[in-house]
Amino acid sequence: MSPAQVFWAVLKVQAVWRGKIKRRLIQQEHEAASRIQRRFRKHSQSRPETAKEDTTKESEKDDFVSKSIKDRKEARVSRSRDWKEEGQILRPDYDSDIVIGKTTQDQLNLYQDDIVQTRWLAAQSLEANIIGYPTLKANELAKQKRALTDEEKATLKPTLRRPKLLVVASNLKKGHYLESHVTKKEKHILTVRYDFENTTFKGLMEQVKDTLNGYQRDCKAESIAFFCQGGPGHMYLLKTRVVTPQKIVKKGQEDMLEFFKELGDVMTRCPPQDAAVHFLGFHLLGNDQGQKLLDTLTEVVRPNIVRFEALLERSRDGRNMLEGYFDLKRFKFWKSQLRSSLTEIDWKDTEE
Repeated sequence: MSPAQVFWAVLKVQAVWRGKIKRRLIQQEHEAASRIQRRFRKHSQSRPETAKEDTTKESEKDDFVSKSIKDRKEARVSRSRDWKEEGQILRPDYDSDIVIGKTTQDQLNLYQDDIVQTRWLAAQSLEANIIGYPTLKANELAKQKRALTDEEKATLKPTLRRPKLLVVASNLKKGHYLESHVTKKEKHILTVRYDFENTTFKGLMEQVKDTLNGYQRDCKAESIAFFCQGGPGHMYLLKTRVVTPQKIVKKGQEDMLEFFKELGDVMTRCPPQDAAVHFLGFHLLGNDQGQKLLDTLTEVVRPNIVRFEALLERSRDGRNMLEGYFDLKRFKFWKSQLRSSLTEIDWKDTEE
């Protein structure tokens, strides 16, 4: 979407909002006027009709007032309510058979897409201000549709380094060593270790957000690596909650779906091509369902753009990905100790 289109989309949203506020104020004025008129009619009906009644005895006044109040209560209870039936408001011009035409619906859907994209661009601008990313310059270079030079790439680097997040399940064997000995000791590499048996998807997302906010408020992650258990075509982020392409969209699994949607919101948009989520510790792509799961997650997080990957650790891309989080020498040594019956690992052999 060009800047001009974004500008008109924003104007359209503002016009709709102003119209909504104006209608609400008019409605409040009508309701206030109706209340005043209603109270005035009640007051007029309760006043004595002649001056003689004002001079009657106090007891007659009390009888009159008591009878008047009683009559009004009976009239209020027994009056007909043609405008209301079975708790629903009926209007003379209301027709339950009226439906929105296909053309109108398509226009509304198109308008909704503009709102979603405008919100995404606003979130990108907010993140760019936080990390010091030149969004305008990046967009200008992207329009040229050519390979960038090293100097141009250097000018697009944000001033604040975006964090990489390693999320480790508590049931991972000797997983505590990943944080203490294997992960690189760099400020932008963060670790979240969660309770595999008791944590919910909502609780796990809160841990992720709290960790990112601890690094920099409202900061987004460049990449997130989940180190958990799984197999071909499935994974277990939580106990008894298997993640498959079918489970994500299944009724009753809304918390799982919401978790991955929010996961897309915490990924970087500057630029969105850098955002990546990795799954480690098992061979997810052992069958066709594994790739289908990654494709499903890619669609779930839209309009955010996130790469979901399950790279082989021994491949070139896999080694490059691991180097972003771990000291490779220590990582290979840790992997070699997983089958050992010893609970402790002697790290002397890895010291330089």
